[in-house]
Order: sequence, then structure tokens, then C-alpha cells
Amino acid sequence: MVKLIIPSLMGGLTLALAANIPVVPGSADNLLRRDLGCNICTQVLEPILALEPEPNAIVGALDNACRSLPVDRQKCENFVSVYGSLIINLVQQDLGANAICAAVGLCEA
Repeated sequence: MVKLIIPSLMGGLTLALAANIPVVPGSADNLLRRDLGCNICTQVLEPILALEPEPNAIVGALDNACRSLPVDRQKCENFVSVYGSLIINLVQQDLGANAICAAVGLCEA
């Protein structure tokens, strides 16, 4: 099981996409963008990437984040349902948090 520690105060981050990754067709806007922005996405993924967990643990950690973060829980769970398998695939390719969040439309590419 993966345990996430989410800082209570998220500072502004300057993010850059170093890898050239195709963006998922469509937009994450309707699912989550207003509730879970780029900064939170990268903050959630960084500890997951550090642990190199199995696919089920990744989904479990994302679901746990939906329960812990100050976002609309249903939108967050829908986002995980739609993009979870892509996130798992990108984690297994050893991509960074910024690249993964950009691929699912939460960060600028």
C-alpha cells in the first residue's frame, strides 16, 4: 500500500515538460481541471513515483488522494476512473510527475 502525505500549503511551482508526450485526446476540463490543478497533480504523483509501486497501489494512492484533498470527490474519482490506466502506463515508463500531469491535461505541455 502506498501512503501519500499531502502538504497543507501548496506553493506555486514553475513546471516544464521535458519529454515530448502526446496529450490524451479530449480535455480533462470537464472532469477535474478546476478542482485539481497542475500543482496538486504533481504533489500527488511525486511520492508515488518515488516508491515505484504496483498498478493496484497506484490506483489506491490516487483514490486515497481523492478522499484527502480539498477537491470535489466525485469529480476526482471520475478522473481516476478515466485516466487511471494511462497514469499507470506512464508511471511504468518512468516519466516524471510533470510529464504525466501534462499528458492527462492538468499541466501545460
